[in-house]
Amino acid sequence: MRSIVLILIGLHVIQAHASKEHARIESAKNNLLEVESKKRNVLAELYDIKKKMKAIEKERQILTTKKTSAESHIRSISQLIVELSKKVRKQKQRLKDRVRVLYKFGGQGFLRLAFSSEDSSKMDRNLKYLSLMSKHDLRSIENFQDNIRILRSQRVSLSKKKLKLKGIASGILSRSSELEAEMSRRSKLLNSIESQKILELARLKKLRLEGQSKLSSKGVKSLALLREVLDPAFFELRGRLNWPVKGTISKDFGRWTVQPEKVELRSSGVLIQSEVPQVKSVYRGIVSYVGYVPGFGKTVILNHGDRYHTVYSNLDKYVVKRGMKVDSGDELGSLKSMVEKRALHFEVRHFSEPMDPKNWLSKNDI
Repeated sequence: MRSIVLILIGLHVIQAHASKEHARIESAKNNLLEVESKKRNVLAELYDIKKKMKAIEKERQILTTKKTSAESHIRSISQLIVELSKKVRKQKQRLKDRVRVLYKFGGQGFLRLAFSSEDSSKMDRNLKYLSLMSKHDLRSIENFQDNIRILRSQRVSLSKKKLKLKGIASGILSRSSELEAEMSRRSKLLNSIESQKILELARLKKLRLEGQSKLSSKGVKSLALLREVLDPAFFELRGRLNWPVKGTISKDFGRWTVQPEKVELRSSGVLIQSEVPQVKSVYRGIVSYVGYVPGFGKTVILNHGDRYHTVYSNLDKYVVKRGMKVDSGDELGSLKSMVEKRALHFEVRHFSEPMDPKNWLSKNDI
């Protein structure tokens, strides 16, 4: 009886140590996840700033076009004013000549015209012609001057518009400078967060090693909690995950163009061609979805904890069910053939956001 009590006490002590190590590691994991959350927020802010900068650049281009157009109109109007001013000067000279002739008809000049005319009707006609020509010249001058006033008014209006556009352009430049400064600050913050993430990862690995050493020294070999405590989390295996199938990537993550239509599409994962039909889990987790996804076919989704998921699509059949626990390397299903070749659509997601699987899979298994 006494030996049973001692065994129970020993197990309780071991369990307490394991729980303590578990708490330390969970705290470190939470710190790391908090750093990751900050990183996501900063990335979202940087994306928003870039969108604003693109909008500002577009606005600046439109304003530059308007400003250039206004300057062109100002030059054209100025040239018209110069040409009209020349015409006014010519018309004024003609009018002076007409007036001078009419003046000569006054007094002795008028008598000479009267006596030189064969009859009074011809004299009246000559005077009438001179009067009409003078009135025509006067109307032309008035019209030219009216046009000059209108053009000058337009030039003033365009000059004001140009100044206004210049002011707006200056404001846009100021906003652009502010956004560039903000982007620089956010980029520095992102670099700081990346450094913090590296430190937190190193701290987490150190805690795992310390925990393994402590629990091993106390004789713990097969405690279920031990694996939960000491096994690396999904995000700690970035660049070291096993491949879901043995094969080669035939379609990359991100944007790609369909030829010859030149239609741009976006892939949220990679397409891995393989001669081997079996699809395996890249990391331990819980099956959160088994079913058909439009455009992707039969699909299995695994939840690896800490908001990380992997997606396996284009399957022919499943060997798992929803809610099942799977280990790294466990079979999930098999692929169906695509034009005499089998291909797996594979995704890695964090907070539902797709991530490039090539950054997660081991380079040694390619």
